[in-house]
Amino acid sequence: MKKLGIISGSGDLPFLLAKSVADHGMEPIIVQVTQEMSPELGKIVNHIHPIGIGQIRKIIKLFLDSGV
Repeated sequence: MKKLGIISGSGDLPFLLAKSVADHGMEPIIVQVTQEMSPELGKIVNHIHPIGIGQIRKIIKLFLDSGV
């Protein structure tokens, strides 16, 4: 299964993007960089990784390790 990495902030856009990705047969890999998150997002993805935006190396490593 193809995967798409999404760096997610607050609001509805991360949910809408993740839903579209999932609807197209891909797995969204979410890196959450804010405290707030759409409750709907957790219903459509398997893993949400909370990582501070200042930890860009960790974000890149997570995506590479996840096959993104």
